[in-house]
Amino acid sequence: MEDFIIDACCWHVEAEAPAHKQRAIAHFRECYTVLLAFFREEGLLRDPKFGLHAHHWSDFEIRRSDLTPEGYRLFQSCSRSWHPAVGQEVTRRHLTPWKTQLSRMRGAA
Repeated sequence: MEDFIIDACCWHVEAEAPAHKQRAIAHFRECYTVLLAFFREEGLLRDPKFGLHAHHWSDFEIRRSDLTPEGYRLFQSCSRSWHPAVGQEVTRRHLTPWKTQLSRMRGAA
């Protein structure tokens, strides 16, 4: 398996103006806290502790090797249309497409 970064906080933060970088880091942290909890609950992380103790979110990255094969397929399917707007990041309703797609994937297995 070739390993590579599939998402990184710095990619999102670098796109922001200097005055908004801290807000972008906080937004990324809040989004990924919810997403990683879902991945953890569904057994989609290779290490269930991944991301639990992240302290420097500006350096956070998720790699293909952090996910199970099923988790990686789900990430490929949903991540491009996922990132919720600032101010909505902690609501679990943003996981609906992830849950739907995972259900489809598991139903087809």
